[in-house]
Amino acid sequence: MLSRKNFYISSKIFFTLISLIMLIPLTFLTIFFDFYSLRLLNREIASANRNALFLYQEQLEADLSQIETSMAQNWATNWNYQKLKYKLDPLDVHLNTLSIVNKAREQLALTECLGAVYIYSAPNDVCRCAYQDCYSYKELITMQNYVKSLDFESTPKSWFYDKVGDKYFLVRLIGFSNAYSVSLVDFDLVMAPSRLATQTHKTSSLIYLSNDGTVLNPSKTITENKLTFSPEDNNHVKKGQKENFFVVQDRLKYADITMLYLSPYQGSQFYLNATQMFAIIASVLALLLIPFMCFFGHQNLLFSIKRCNRYHGEYSKR
Repeated sequence: MLSRKNFYISSKIFFTLISLIMLIPLTFLTIFFDFYSLRLLNREIASANRNALFLYQEQLEADLSQIETSMAQNWATNWNYQKLKYKLDPLDVHLNTLSIVNKAREQLALTECLGAVYIYSAPNDVCRCAYQDCYSYKELITMQNYVKSLDFESTPKSWFYDKVGDKYFLVRLIGFSNAYSVSLVDFDLVMAPSRLATQTHKTSSLIYLSNDGTVLNPSKTITENKLTFSPEDNNHVKKGQKENFFVVQDRLKYADITMLYLSPYQGSQFYLNATQMFAIIASVLALLLIPFMCFFGHQNLLFSIKRCNRYHGEYSKR
């Protein structure tokens, strides 16, 4: 006959096995749910960010196409451009370039990302420009010297990026060997979420990256977080020194550069909806309640066994 002590030990083993049978699957289920939720949320974040990146990319490519088309039409149809190939009287040079600059100012008003437009004529030794109001005199002189130093014959006949002073620009030349116009697109003026940032709300930002990993529009966010990028960065979290970012990227049709869209990433719990939060909290509570339920169940069973033994003892005496 099984003694009371042996029965007590067996009951402890029984409840331990029951606890493990309940606890282990539930623990793995909770872990699986957490990882699945995180993966699903990251997929949703990536999809939303990619849609936003597509809109900014489409806008920039449309602006670059419009600038390029306008430059080509000007050289094909406007005689003021054609005459700059030849040596002209100073008055004619002044009037021709003034007409070109005035027309360029209209384009600057319509295309916000266009930082400056230069017209250069080597035979007449003239270089005039229309520009946005955000540049200092020193920056304008640096840009003018850069335009004068360009060699049209060896310069790419499409959009390319180049460093002008301390900043990178997207550059496009159209013209002839001794006269041409130059459009400079400023990355800081391109439509981007960071330009809409406020002091109270963190926003996403656009990064332009060369093939060798050079950031063409460095910002305070990149410097403070000591971020580095590569053209392979896509659909993952980039850890910074102060905060983390979710990164998606795509190639730009022009200039052989990569656009990266960075959004602040505050952890998976920030993106959980009410149902997902409730499920996780309920799972955690269930894990915490299992030991207490087993303990109270074990105590109740022992109490029932003692009562049963007492009853049988009294019955046997009779």
